[in-house]
Amino acid sequence: MSSVIDPQSSSNHIVSYVYRKNTAGGITVAITTRLMQGGTQIASWTHSDVGSSFTLAQQILTGVQTDSITNYSNLRLEFTATASGLDLGGRSGDISWAEFQVPPAPGGTYDCSSASISFGQWTIDRITSDSLRS
Repeated sequence: MSSVIDPQSSSNHIVSYVYRKNTAGGITVAITTRLMQGGTQIASWTHSDVGSSFTLAQQILTGVQTDSITNYSNLRLEFTATASGLDLGGRSGDISWAEFQVPPAPGGTYDCSSASISFGQWTIDRITSDSLRS
């Protein structure tokens, strides 16, 4: 994930992702999502017997979970699919999109002068002003 500024808040930290199993019917697939800071697990969620249609999950971290984050630039999401049944038949879990949302840092000012945007999907949440006006 991209590095963010510590928001100095224990609320409104949201992990969102879209998941499914790759083929309908057959064996059971469970998907576990972990928010990790380096080798330390901050939070974990498991979805049992997932379906073949994409499903949106939005997980709100508790105050204890957010307070355990000490380095916002060292966070990552880890997804693990576990299949069970007699014939696994190439079944797997799919993640089509994921995001970690935090509230704005105090002051709300970010220097974007050296930022670059790579090819792919991206979202600009809001721009409140442009200080480079003449």
